[in-house]
Amino acid sequence: MILGCAVLLTDAGANAYANYVLDVRPGITAGRVGQAVITFLTLVLCAAAPRLWPWLRGSRSRWRILGRGRSKAQVS
Repeated sequence: MILGCAVLLTDAGANAYANYVLDVRPGITAGRVGQAVITFLTLVLCAAAPRLWPWLRGSRSRWRILGRGRSKAQVS
């Protein structure tokens, strides 16, 4: 999850540099539209990462989030 956020952040930054600094054409270009899509995906993933993290850890904490996990009183 952290690697995905880092890759998308660096990709969005590199695309922004290429589309707004190196490309001097004014207006909307295909590269700028693609950069906007990557930026949107980056924001969505970075915002969702804290909520998705327990699901990717492989622990039982995800079941407690759903209210399906056993409590210590039920185990004994």
